[in-house]
Amino acid sequence: MDLVSIKKDIEQSKIKKEKKEPQESFIKAVQENIKEVEKVEEKKKKEEFKITPRIISFDVEYELQGQIKKCKLTSKIMDAEGRTKYDRYVAAMSSGFVFDSLPIEVQNRYASLARIMAQCIDAPDWLINACAEDLEFSFNLTLKLLEHEKRFFRLNALDSSETAQKPRFSINTESFGD
Repeated sequence: MDLVSIKKDIEQSKIKKEKKEPQESFIKAVQENIKEVEKVEEKKKKEEFKITPRIISFDVEYELQGQIKKCKLTSKIMDAEGRTKYDRYVAAMSSGFVFDSLPIEVQNRYASLARIMAQCIDAPDWLINACAEDLEFSFNLTLKLLEHEKRFFRLNALDSSETAQKPRFSINTESFGD
């Protein structure tokens, strides 16, 4: 019996086994990594939500003096110019009175009407007049406009307790020393 050849045979058989085992373990590792990547991608899809555009359109229907009025209303999230328009509408409706001195019901009505006029692009006159007369209609329309704004600024985080919504901004005031 030649021990050298036996040793070589045994070592070569180990090498062959080692070559097979790493390939198999590599394949298993790749498969596990693929599964992990799929899990992460699926989790991302669940965490994602649809980003709301700055401009949306929706249908409005209102019964006015026995007639059904309909329109497609376009809401545009107010930019700096839009917010200035809003302020001007509130000031104009306040007729020179200090806004904060007006009764809260009047403040709410003016704020609602100003939002509708500033945020809605080319709202029909009948809609503006109906909102001025019908507070329930005005406030409900304003709620839809506020919802659009909330969703645009990504405040529509998923309600899942396991998914924490990343904040849109952070303000660090450590320099205050509090």
